[in-house]
Amino acid sequence: MLQDKLIFFTKFLARTQIRYKAREEQSKIRKLEQFVYKQANLSILHSS
Repeated sequence: MLQDKLIFFTKFLARTQIRYKAREEQSKIRKLEQFVYKQANLSILHSS
């Protein structure tokens, strides 16, 4: 009984951690995309 709860809890923690990590990566990628987009717009403005 206790072992089952421990196994369940461990799996739950692992899933939560993976989900959090994925969300963290997504926000990093989004920030990078915004930065690249701004840089591209600036270079387009300066070249014309």
